[in-house]
Amino acid sequence: MSEKKRVSYIDIARGLGILAIVLCHGCRDHYISRYLFSFEVPLFFMLAGMTFSDRDDFASFAMKKFRTVMVPFYTAALICIPLYVVLGATVGRMLNIAGEMIRADEIVPNILWGVIYATSKNGFMKWNTPLWFLPCLFALEMIVFIFEKYLNGDKSTFKRTLFCILFTSAGILWQRCFRKVYLPFQLETAFNMVLFMELGIMFREYEKSHELSRTAALAIGIILIIAGITAARFNPQISVRTDGYHNYAVFLVSALASSFGYILLSFGIGSLSGAQYAGSHSLVILLWHKFPLLVLQMLVNRLVRADITDTLAGYIYVISASALTIAGCLLMEEIYLRIKQRWHFLP
Repeated sequence: MSEKKRVSYIDIARGLGILAIVLCHGCRDHYISRYLFSFEVPLFFMLAGMTFSDRDDFASFAMKKFRTVMVPFYTAALICIPLYVVLGATVGRMLNIAGEMIRADEIVPNILWGVIYATSKNGFMKWNTPLWFLPCLFALEMIVFIFEKYLNGDKSTFKRTLFCILFTSAGILWQRCFRKVYLPFQLETAFNMVLFMELGIMFREYEKSHELSRTAALAIGIILIIAGITAARFNPQISVRTDGYHNYAVFLVSALASSFGYILLSFGIGSLSGAQYAGSHSLVILLWHKFPLLVLQMLVNRLVRADITDTLAGYIYVISASALTIAGCLLMEEIYLRIKQRWHFLP
């Protein structure tokens, strides 16, 4: 959205969501990561539904989404693959992570599978695995656009329910019957996320036509977040990226409760400048947060020899590293924009 059309509570929810993503990637071995993984990706797909518009024709819509979603993906790939070819082995050795290096003979497969085919499930997107979200989002928005155009303004809950059931069933069936068959742009993952995007569309339509109490939204949001935390305890750590949901019913309860919870919490808060700023710049944080986190992890591994997982020191590190990572990404964007302003040849 343009700056004039930004909705403050959606940016707050985005800010909380991108913080959850960075925290997830910084504390994979902590108990807290099990909860964060239960909702952080579904929340972003729901928020994508809340900012969705089908006013354009399909060609214009696809071109706009290609420019805003896929061009950043391809640009990041162009930078990340050479960077990881050079630095991957060092990172893997310092963090004791096997298989982090991209060998010279793996460059072409990484380009073919990780960039052009755009799936992370075959191991050819390790140069920046979090970017799997972008091609999946692009595919999902194309699916939802076609369906919403078919509705042609008919806000039928029944039709939308059937649409969600159809695609969710297709996603579950694909996972069970064709687990090792990966579709381009992680389409099989997009099938499972149709529900969240459609719910985002419906919530935004409801919010526009009804007067919602901020106090009630805040209270309900907190209750839903507590429900989401509780439900997540009954499921192992899930992964939307790999379609590893374990108990799918528990996943739905925890993901829906937490996603709606943080959206309502954000609506109830109304204004939170730090979260709003991070939310309005969430794309740049998604694109680049992996690298500051890796640098901080390497520093900690050199300075702290003991295992601090699930200790107070570990949680302090994770929170501090996540805050520094987000600040670093925003600073890099600001520096780039200032350089761009001076040297007009930059994109």
